[in-house]
Amino acid sequence: MSPQLLRAGCRLTIAAVVVAGTLTACSKGSSGDNQRVGKISGAAASSVVPWAASGKAPTSTVTVCYFSGPEFDSIQHYAPKFTALTGGKIKVKMVSIPINQALPATINQIKASSTCDLVDAGAQSHADIDPYLVPLKSMMDDPGLFNPAVYNLDDFPRGVRDLVSMKDKGLMSFTLGADVQLVYYRKDLLAKWGIAVPAPPNAWTWQQFESTLQTIQTKVAAEHLSMSPLAISGTQDAGASMFALTAMWGFGADPLKDKATHFTDAKSVEGLSHWSGLLTNLKVASPGSPTYAYNELLAALQQSKTVMAVEWNAAASTLADPKQSPQSAGKLGYALLPYDKGVPATTPRVFPTTHTLGISAQSKHQREAFEFATWYTSPDVAKQMVAEGRGSSGRTSVLTDPSIVAKQPSLAAVAAATKIYHNLPDIPSFGELLANVIAPPVNAMFTVQKTPQQAAQAMQTGTKNLLKKAGK
Repeated sequence: MSPQLLRAGCRLTIAAVVVAGTLTACSKGSSGDNQRVGKISGAAASSVVPWAASGKAPTSTVTVCYFSGPEFDSIQHYAPKFTALTGGKIKVKMVSIPINQALPATINQIKASSTCDLVDAGAQSHADIDPYLVPLKSMMDDPGLFNPAVYNLDDFPRGVRDLVSMKDKGLMSFTLGADVQLVYYRKDLLAKWGIAVPAPPNAWTWQQFESTLQTIQTKVAAEHLSMSPLAISGTQDAGASMFALTAMWGFGADPLKDKATHFTDAKSVEGLSHWSGLLTNLKVASPGSPTYAYNELLAALQQSKTVMAVEWNAAASTLADPKQSPQSAGKLGYALLPYDKGVPATTPRVFPTTHTLGISAQSKHQREAFEFATWYTSPDVAKQMVAEGRGSSGRTSVLTDPSIVAKQPSLAAVAAATKIYHNLPDIPSFGELLANVIAPPVNAMFTVQKTPQQAAQAMQTGTKNLLKKAGK
């Protein structure tokens, strides 16, 4: 579940949108097999997708089944450029999936028919969807389909690649976007108060973070500002579960290690205690935190209700827009999530949220689908997409490009955060675990209905029951 999936205002429209190029006569040839294309000569050989660029592909339509939202819009926007690259041979059709049913709808589509050629198999859903996808290795090894030097898979941090890979099959989908949680802060206020913020890849320890928030609390009170030192999410949804996991990871805990349950381990409880304690003990978090999700955190920053917030990087573009956010535009800085002083600063602690393009095993146009997925996630398209503000990227070269970072300074923090992604457990129904097992106890801590120890026990019991139900 990405930050976009947490937005209350996302569209739920069920529609089919066709991105059409010039119609040409149909030709024979389904590429649902593993027949190699072989080496392509001429100018097309220098393309990231030689076969598609050569114009030798059969006339076909690749159907992309994706949830409604910014990713859908971006794919739709750039798809005609790919069709043009192919000489009009490969067209792209978009089918919108309801955003609140993205996982079951995707699985139903790829199990029931060959309608969908490409689907999202991002970090949170890959364990459920990967078994229905085609491993990419054989096509990546075909020089006619894939130019590895131009694509540069190593441009994605290892943590990003691991999220879309299976141990026995390798890479299962190509990453088009990677999102992270960041600490947003009002750099104008912190500079006035003489509070230094560690620049990524450095970060506060949890102890420094809490001390800084207490200092901010004193400054806010002294100046009679109607602001909270911090806004965080403790509501009862999957997003709040993700934030709670980052706190546990930041203390060196791994509550779902090896498909077991370790929520009641001392470090897990310590992470939960510090996270919920920002509200219940230190009282530096906004009183609204038990009901805050993506939109509420965004509004708190937009309306100068908080000095700091832990929020998804997706909010950065909105907060930097003077028209949408006149009170916050140009005033925000970005830091990495804190870590306990007892663990290394490089401790993986960021919840990985990625969106990808994976090829359905039912697809009758696997090679054409591979070509589009490769092209769309290639360096040139990724750079253009991010520079134009139409999406994110997991590519280090894009996130650290000086010309782009100068306009979108949050990307430097995003690049650093992707390097401390924490692996997700390879278990089915992970979305259910987040929404129905972890989220209720998180909210119970924030509303002081459960202690961190009681919340940890509830998570432990609920996870064991879910895994038992799934046969794990």
